[in-house]
Amino acid sequence: MRLAMSYNTFHYSLLNAPADSWNNNGESNFNFLWFGYPERDNIVSRISLNPLAHPASNLEEAVNLGTACEDCKREYNHQSGIREYSHIKPHNTIRILYVTRHFNHSGYKILNALIRHKVNIVAVVLKDEFNWYKLPVFHHLARFLYSLECRYYRCRPLKNTRSEELLAKKSGLPIVKCNTMKSESFFQKLKELNPDLIVLGGGWHELIPENVFKHPPLGCINTHPSLLPLFRGTSITRWQLLHGVKESGSTIHFVDESFDTGKIIVQDSIKVLDDETPQELFAKLGDLGARQMLKVLQLFEEKTVRGEAIGKSQNLIGQYYPKWKWEKESLRIDWSRPLTEIHHFIQANTQESFRYLGPYFRAADAYYFLRETSLQPTPNSLIDKEIVASQLPNGYFLVSRKGDTASLVLKRIQRYDRYFRCRRSYRPGQLISPESICFTEDML
Repeated sequence: MRLAMSYNTFHYSLLNAPADSWNNNGESNFNFLWFGYPERDNIVSRISLNPLAHPASNLEEAVNLGTACEDCKREYNHQSGIREYSHIKPHNTIRILYVTRHFNHSGYKILNALIRHKVNIVAVVLKDEFNWYKLPVFHHLARFLYSLECRYYRCRPLKNTRSEELLAKKSGLPIVKCNTMKSESFFQKLKELNPDLIVLGGGWHELIPENVFKHPPLGCINTHPSLLPLFRGTSITRWQLLHGVKESGSTIHFVDESFDTGKIIVQDSIKVLDDETPQELFAKLGDLGARQMLKVLQLFEEKTVRGEAIGKSQNLIGQYYPKWKWEKESLRIDWSRPLTEIHHFIQANTQESFRYLGPYFRAADAYYFLRETSLQPTPNSLIDKEIVASQLPNGYFLVSRKGDTASLVLKRIQRYDRYFRCRRSYRPGQLISPESICFTEDML
């Protein structure tokens, strides 16, 4: 027992080590009694830029999460769509079919919230695919190996290693695995389960067919990590950071014939931090979505009309963003772009480990991945100079250019060659000199 507790404490703190857990030599300084990112866990209340959104602080109101009594009754009038209740309390009378992708920040957090609040989940739908992290025997070992991998590369542990499948099994929930919802076998299973509502907590890899989302009496709802109608599609936190948004949010909406175009039920906003990664933003939005979902289920309980009567139509249909591409040609840094845009480019391309490709540049006769950057005001002595790099006392590089409102701080680089998966990351001053960066040649 003592060994198990020590391992769990070591492993959890290792996965949640802060960004500044490295000394000047690039070595780790983990504090094994430190937990979480308190400054990142706070939901910021502010007036939203989107007229449909509400500050996330509205969700702080207490929600009645009591269980239903034995005398509860529920009936459907299929002609009028009326749903009648008799002496019920929220959340455990509606039969929920929960759908998510594997190892999804939002999918895990929402499922965990529904289980903790005793929501009546009839089954959890997952794609039928193999992953070592889903095997109970290897789950803790795989998580531990990932933490060691992050320590070796000196990168932040951003990967979600918590399994929705293991959580469902631990809670005794039935699991339905399928490769597509368009099959007749899945539709027959859907009719057998007979849910009142389908909840997509962590998305799905295909468009939900019409016969599926229209089958439940209350319809089908989805959690989307943006302020719809802005940023429809997938890889959305990456696209938002690439565009430099200052505010994001979570939207719960009905599923219809297209991606992310259904009626909006609830929408709340949060502030995006300057140094936030796509994974960190997604985790924050997952926390927000979990609180929203409990509020939405209470709304369904309190309404007596058919589910489609709830929600507000999207007046405008925003641009659809496709899956993020990791092509080598698109990852080369264009130094002719504004330095703020380059910082957003590095942010958006942040990987869960440095063994994957990332943005790269040339210095002397070699190439390097630029793994981490930040922005800071340009010193007065560099305001009127053309693009120039200088080394800071801590080993970082400061890139400034005439006309840019901010300077780019290069914090961590990694040699890019055929052996890059074996190479660790360093502060720039440990590998190259500021004068060796080829700004002109890399301007595309």
